Amino acid sequence: MKRFWDKVDVKGPDDCWEWQAKLNPGGYGNFRLKGKTETAQRASYLLNVGEIPEGQVVRHKCDNRCCVNPAHLELGTYTE
Repeated sequence: MKRFWDKVDVKGPDDCWEWQAKLNPGGYGNFRLKGKTETAQRASYLLNVGEIPEGQVVRHKCDNRCCVNPAHLELGTYTE
């Protein structure tokens, strides 16, 4: 987990914690976790909350694509 958090600018509990490593063309970070490349917000959710059910995506409550603060992440669907 240290390898993940070394790439994050952690601030206060209500602030966005922005990904500091390279962003993909869509503005999302990527992180290699358990041999699979995940978006940084998915990796944050998996590391801090738990598994992501089939058909669900990790969404940002804050609308900040490079935020990985677990308090700003929620499960949803593409249509939501």
